[in-house]
Amino acid sequence: MYNELIISTIPNVPVHVDRTQKPEKKAGVLSEMHLHDEIELVYVDEGRIDLIIDGKTYVAEEGTAFFINSRIPHSTVAVCDGTSGTLLQFRREDFFDKSIKKISKYLPRFAGRADTPVVLFDKESSIGGSMRGIMREYDERRNAYEAFIISGVYSILGHLYREGILADAASYYDVHALQKLLPILEYIDENYGKDLTLDHISGQFGLNASYFSRMFKKVIGSAYTEYLNFVRICKSEKLIKSTDMSILDIALEVGFSSVSYYNRVFKKIKNCTPTVYRNARYLEM
Repeated sequence: MYNELIISTIPNVPVHVDRTQKPEKKAGVLSEMHLHDEIELVYVDEGRIDLIIDGKTYVAEEGTAFFINSRIPHSTVAVCDGTSGTLLQFRREDFFDKSIKKISKYLPRFAGRADTPVVLFDKESSIGGSMRGIMREYDERRNAYEAFIISGVYSILGHLYREGILADAASYYDVHALQKLLPILEYIDENYGKDLTLDHISGQFGLNASYFSRMFKKVIGSAYTEYLNFVRICKSEKLIKSTDMSILDIALEVGFSSVSYYNRVFKKIKNCTPTVYRNARYLEM
């Protein structure tokens, strides 16, 4: 399995649009097992594409589409000759959740744990029309085609949020209530490597521990420790990618008391172990 580094195909627009097909539209593997930070949609223009996730095969035929959430390991196969599709990849936070991201860059990703990992759309779905429109604009590249592609992306995102496939952080959280937690969220962001027990952080802000625990869960939707671990895992990603520190040293650096606990939490959140994450190869599109 490899981590795929997605590169925008449109100047100044954080979107990757492309055709997904084998040379001369021959049948075969379109992509080996991989994952990436972007969400992905594929519309089948011709033929049939099989999507494999966690040992399960999802079949998408001509006129249908599938959605794959970020960080979901998957592979795709063109089942028959003549198969081709439209590929769309982008980071949701580049289009939605911006007001929440100003409060904490981790909250949109944290809310995203409630997302659906994969969805198949039939021929009646509006997703297909939006995908075709995006590909047409990309192929023709007439004046202001970038604006039309962005509009198509927002249309798709609107559908995904309205159907509950994605969790919209802006509606998931009470922004007014979050503002009250802002000093605490900033403190976590700056001091994640310390021993931030519930007693420590509640005492730091002059709050009763039980009250703080209830308030945090009510506003964030999860326990304080769960959010803290999520931030620590996000912080550790950068160290894994950009340094040669050992996994043990990284675990301790970001605040975990043991490497075994760090490994368990990392795998739960990232769908792979820290070692696999480090050794994965990156592919520039």
